[in-house]
Amino acid sequence: MNLGFAVFGGVFFLLGSLMLWSNIIRFRTKSAKIYEAEGDSIIYGEVLDKTTMKAPLTGKDCVYAHYMTFQASYSRKSKLPNTSTLIPGCGSRNTNFYLRDETGEIKVTGKGMHSGKPKNKETVYDNSKKYVELVRKFKEETRIGEGEDREYEERIIVPGEQIYVWGNAKTIGTEKTIEARVFAYKDPKKATSPLSLVLQTGSIIGGLAMIIFGLQ
Repeated sequence: MNLGFAVFGGVFFLLGSLMLWSNIIRFRTKSAKIYEAEGDSIIYGEVLDKTTMKAPLTGKDCVYAHYMTFQASYSRKSKLPNTSTLIPGCGSRNTNFYLRDETGEIKVTGKGMHSGKPKNKETVYDNSKKYVELVRKFKEETRIGEGEDREYEERIIVPGEQIYVWGNAKTIGTEKTIEARVFAYKDPKKATSPLSLVLQTGSIIGGLAMIIFGLQ
């Protein structure tokens, strides 16, 4: 009996099962037009400018902002970073906003997670003169950027963009709303490749085999 081997197999089995189950739920979620969306749904439409917020690092009008913090190593001559390392300190902010397609509008609420490559991304440095006041305020508010030689990557969703929203849709009075779980530029149902499904299935089978072998 090798309990360590069995535990290791259990981890593989659990991770593979969770990822595969997540993909099964995604595939079973219905794609819907805004007018007909009800319950767990994936909708697609244009972000409207009815409600916006200011991105914390660039001050741009947006409905969602995600930021990551890096430790930068600066060149003495150019004052630009040579290398950067991701350090603890990332997060996101979003405001309730409206999405529109050819069938109507829907209010998007909740703290959704961004998925996919962003169309609007900008890197801000500690020594960026253009954003010096915003960076200072950002450090004071979050405390994740304390210290010098930090750089920040900000990704935002802005009005006019076409995005997918995956969440729970319902009608409150005469207003359609959806509590978002995921914001994406590509259809979430198509986000998983066949190779990843094969790897997840292999992880489950391999993990189960390691559990059986370790307990013998």
